[in-house]
Amino acid sequence: MFIQKTKPLGVLLISVMLLSITSCDSESESDSSTDSLSVNELYVVVDTMQADCYDLDGEVITCSTEYIGQDAEYDTTVADYSRDNETVTDNNTELMWEYNQADAQYDFDEAVEYCEAQTTGGYDDWRLPSIKELYSIADFNGAMSTDADVDDVPYIDEDYFGFDYDSAQPFATQFWSSTEYLINMVAGSNDEEDDDAGYWAALGFNFADGHIKSYSEDSSPSGLYVRCVRGINMALMISL
Repeated sequence: MFIQKTKPLGVLLISVMLLSITSCDSESESDSSTDSLSVNELYVVVDTMQADCYDLDGEVITCSTEYIGQDAEYDTTVADYSRDNETVTDNNTELMWEYNQADAQYDFDEAVEYCEAQTTGGYDDWRLPSIKELYSIADFNGAMSTDADVDDVPYIDEDYFGFDYDSAQPFATQFWSSTEYLINMVAGSNDEEDDDAGYWAALGFNFADGHIKSYSEDSSPSGLYVRCVRGINMALMISL
């Protein structure tokens, strides 16, 4: 039996990366209402929720005995949610999420339009979340197994969020973020007017297996899933 867990080192590195991103100096772009606040006060970095420590083979070990410095050894800002029928409020980040994921897959432009058209909970300002926002509701106690007799555990708290695996390929339950970038591995051009500039991609998070990946906006064969968010867009306040 093989159970795939997100490697603690990978989670730690991504957490450090996101913490570094949110710790960048944005003083030049802040207004008088935020001058007295640090970036970490403006945007809370939520714990990964990972409860176990692992060796290099992915086996559970007692924390703080070897491979010291893993996520499970530290208590930081634990998840804190409130649910109100169709919506979930993250009391740490103050973002509001749709309880349900979209019941179909969409390409990137369709995903943006889908969120903008939502009126869930009586609100009309829903949008596609940034990758930081999407990652902030990840629960890294999830697991995906190749053994049919072992239940998979999604990388999201099902006590607060509705979640459905892709019916055809459970491991392929990826969600779009609004974080885009231009890819060209050959020419290296970043000029979108250049014919050789490459193609646009956006980052996505897989709540089935806990991975962040990039996806082409116009060539994903079946699209990705969507969970919309509303609230202050931290990607606009703090540059990625």
